[in-house]
Parts: sequence; C-alpha cells; structure tokens
Amino acid sequence: MKRPTDRTRPRRSRQRSNEQALSRRLVEVQEQERTLIARELHDQIGQTLSAVKVNLEAIHREVDDPSLLGRVTEAIAAVRRAVEQVQTLSFELRPSLLDDLGLAAAVDAYVRRQTEAAGLSLGLAIAVDGDLSKDVEAACFRILQEAVTNVVRHAKARRLEIDLRASGSSLRLTVRDDGVGFDSRSLQSTAPAERRLGLVGMSERAQYVGGALEIDSRPGAGTVVRARFGVRASGRGSG
Repeated sequence: MKRPTDRTRPRRSRQRSNEQALSRRLVEVQEQERTLIARELHDQIGQTLSAVKVNLEAIHREVDDPSLLGRVTEAIAAVRRAVEQVQTLSFELRPSLLDDLGLAAAVDAYVRRQTEAAGLSLGLAIAVDGDLSKDVEAACFRILQEAVTNVVRHAKARRLEIDLRASGSSLRLTVRDDGVGFDSRSLQSTAPAERRLGLVGMSERAQYVGGALEIDSRPGAGTVVRARFGVRASGRGSG
C-alpha cells in the first residue's frame, strides 16, 4: 500500500478543512432554523392557543347546560395540553432564555425541567459570569442537551449532577449520572445508531468552537461527560 505523497497530503488536508467548514455551516444553519421555528411556535401558535383557552374559560363561566359544560371543560383541558406541548417543543428547539438571558439561565431551566419530568434527583452547580461567545453558548447547551437526553432515555439513573463554570479563559461543563453506564470501547458496534450519532455530534460540536469533549463510562459505574471550551470561540461555530 502506497503512502500519501507530498502532493496528496496538502490536497487531503484541504479536503478535510473544506468538509469541516461545510459541517460547521450546516450546524449554523440548523441553529438558525431551530430559532425561527421555536419563535414561531411560541409567538404565533402558543399565543393563538392561549387566546382560545381564555375564550373557552369565559364560555365555561356562562354555560348552564351540564352536558355542554362537560364538553367545554374537556376542550379547555385539551387546549391546555396543546399549549404545554408547544412550550416544550419550543424550549427543546431553542430556549429563548439562551438568547435573552444567556447560558446559565437556559441550563438551569432546561435541567430542572428534564429532571423533574424524569423523576431524577438533581445536583446543580453553575458559576458563569461575564459574556460568552454565542457560538460557545450554543455548543455547550447542545452538548448538555444531548448528554441529559441520553441519561433520561438510556442510563436508568437515579441522580444527575451538572457542573457548569467559567474560570479565566475557559468554560467547563461536567454531566455525571449514576446509571448503568456502557463500554465506551464497544459503543460504536453495540449502541443504537441514534445514540452513536448523538455522541459523535457532541464531539463535533465541541471541536467546531475549538473545544474538547471527554466521555468516561463503564458498565454499572455511570457516565461522566466533560466538555471544555475557550470563553471565545476559536473558529466560526453554531451561533
């Protein structure tokens, strides 16, 4: 088998660089689309459903017919569930807190919502002061989101611990659970495709903004996900 020649090395390097630039651009476009859809869900559909609920509640107060009253009550409950679903979808796509109040507020709200729904005990420590790159904030939040989703869906954990802190020029995220864990060496051949792609996506998210990701897991010993970023993205990322 021939080794790459001096001529082919620069070509392959340029190809890898182009592929990475394309991937970063795709992630950026995806974030923009998520933001647009999330705002439409929250501002348009969510407000319309809320108006319908208010009108139904007004009708409910004026109805005397017991059979009609029951149907209106059911309609109010259905609209309330729809409002909650729209809010959840909007938050999953792109929490407005991330853009309005920053990473710390978005992480706090997201983690509390997810652990409460899953019945997990939560340990949460956040120490983030000052402005962060929007690219770094988005990458960190998406890594957290994927890590927490994996815990909820696969880990069978009882407790989740999140540590997010900025120190000097670096931002560090640690997500730790006490679940079933997995053999990271055989993950690529044994885990469902969705989970494999999710873990690869986490690593790529970190790399796109000049960060790094480590996953430490063993069967029966839980999982620790560690991500490290520069406070300012070193390259164009997923803003």
